[in-house]
Amino acid sequence: MNTADQNRRILLAATILGAIAALLWLTLVLPYLPGPSTFALPINIAHFGALVITALIVLFALISSIGIGLIAVFRRNREMAWLTVLLVGFGFLSFMAVNTNSWWHTFARQRAIASAQPIIVEIEQHKLRRGEYPKTVDELGPLPRTNVIGISGYTYERVENEFELSFRIDDAHFNWEMVMYRPSGKYKGHGDMPEVSREGAWGYYVFD
Repeated sequence: MNTADQNRRILLAATILGAIAALLWLTLVLPYLPGPSTFALPINIAHFGALVITALIVLFALISSIGIGLIAVFRRNREMAWLTVLLVGFGFLSFMAVNTNSWWHTFARQRAIASAQPIIVEIEQHKLRRGEYPKTVDELGPLPRTNVIGISGYTYERVENEFELSFRIDDAHFNWEMVMYRPSGKYKGHGDMPEVSREGAWGYYVFD
């Protein structure tokens, strides 16, 4: 096989691997992007599926790149050497796609918190008019969207003398995060996760 044919095959392999890596990355970050949450459930399912596939790809790329790399060295095969480089790069990009989820996760949380501010204002105005917080969400009417694709919506609950507004974020590491707001700013976790982190006036904790 001549050099031109080898170059074409290497370019084709690079294009295919790059397209797969880009598709996986998009599927991993899609739930955290701005947009309507109409299809939050299937998108989150696809998100977890992409995570499993990505983990398998990283493992495959690591093992196969070692094997092909050794063959390339012993046979002095240029095409196999480039394939080794492509597999290592592909595995690295797939690994980074998973690890950038924390940044997108924070972005999604902050966006959903910002979108909730008009609801909090409406709840406080309700208290000023009637002397108490709404007992149920029916007194408020339909709650606005979160404006995050993977966050289905907000939950309202009357808690003692205040209220709690919350939403849930599914995470890329097989756990999920509960984000909540209370006027008093007093939060506590549930179950085995008593530690509550803060995001401004909001609190959140993670369930493994």
